[in-house]
Amino acid sequence: MSEKRTLLLTLSAGELQELQRILLDEDAQAALRFLQEHLRPALHRALDSG
Repeated sequence: MSEKRTLLLTLSAGELQELQRILLDEDAQAALRFLQEHLRPALHRALDSG
């Protein structure tokens, strides 16, 4: 069984609105940029903590 880790992503109200717009518009390029900007640092921290 694989080990599970927690990934916590904290976003401001503006960032949540941006994410909602991306999802509503199905904007793939903006989604990738958003993940690179907001999720990449958290992912690195989660992987480094193990």
